[in-house]
Amino acid sequence: MPVRHLKDSAEYIASNAQVTIFDDPGCMVIWLDKKGIDPGRADIWVYTRDTNRWIEAKKAHYSRTDATPMGYGFGAYEKPAKDRIAFEKMRLMVLQGLTLKDPKIRKKLLGY
Repeated sequence: MPVRHLKDSAEYIASNAQVTIFDDPGCMVIWLDKKGIDPGRADIWVYTRDTNRWIEAKKAHYSRTDATPMGYGFGAYEKPAKDRIAFEKMRLMVLQGLTLKDPKIRKKLLGY
């Protein structure tokens, strides 16, 4: 899927400087897992919704209720706020399927 907007995009930069771009942080998490890439050692970045700039994905704070391109719901923010979660928690939730793609989670968080 082509990335049409910076909003919600993420990227992985390999040691050979090859860049892989994603349209949703959730897609990046799943891709890293499938490739066996340790996110703790990876050069990964997200484009923030609040400051409109690239920051390290592991330093971002994630909402659980944003409308993201692939529907995971994890919008990235540079500034912390109530109900935003750290990268590692977001990553585990994506891998466990605890995202807005799950109708039960969507109803619990959004009411529909």
